[in-house]
Amino acid sequence: MGLDRNQHQGLFGESFVRVLASAAGLIVSRPELDVAGDDFTISHKGMLGPTRHPKIDVQVKSWSQRRAVQRDGYWKYRMKARHFNELAGTDFVLPRFLVLVIVPEDCADYARTRHDMVELKHAAYWLSLRDQQPVNGGLDATVQVDVPVGNLLTVDTLHTLMWRAGSTRTGA
Repeated sequence: MGLDRNQHQGLFGESFVRVLASAAGLIVSRPELDVAGDDFTISHKGMLGPTRHPKIDVQVKSWSQRRAVQRDGYWKYRMKARHFNELAGTDFVLPRFLVLVIVPEDCADYARTRHDMVELKHAAYWLSLRDQQPVNGGLDATVQVDVPVGNLLTVDTLHTLMWRAGSTRTGA
């Protein structure tokens, strides 16, 4: 028995982020238990700004291109309130980010390989919720977050997020 559709999509989304971080020369680690709402800690080896070994935490969500809603320059993503609350606010030691990976509807289109490249589809976007307050809500409550289409996650973007984390000691 293979992975179900959601498991496959989620695994691909997390792998997408790992590939970008690896291409950026950053270290990706996973908490032993997922109890604090962070899928990965991404870190920089050595000094960056005034900080040695700066780190950020990321929560990765994947969204099928067929279901993805983009309007007015934003991805209109609905997430569980409890996941939102693990990212909202300023009272974290490490800066935290939502990373939204938009994936093809058909898993056969996730990756294409040639002799000179591997192409991963489609793209990832990041958002800091540090300017948001946690929300009240039950287990099934959801919150819409507007993820800017301009916040494309790239090797350069990851370097910028790490620089901010290392420079300010309070994150982005």
